[in-house]
Amino acid sequence: MKIHVDEENLLDEEQKAKLVALMRKHDDIFSLGDTDIGLCTLIKHRVDLLYDVPFQQRHRRIPPTMIDQVLVLV
Repeated sequence: MKIHVDEENLLDEEQKAKLVALMRKHDDIFSLGDTDIGLCTLIKHRVDLLYDVPFQQRHRRIPPTMIDQVLVLV
């Protein structure tokens, strides 16, 4: 996984290296994408949203190798 840090050059090289090392050490707690929200079962919590309207994404084609799996779910 490629980690991009400090694109505005606010950190020196030692700080960047420490930050990257910290992120690699705890890579299991960082999101890998916009919909990768994870799961927490350690404490009871809730997420309060500003808007209850779901976000929309464009429709994506189903890969031919997955069509049988999708049809089973329908």
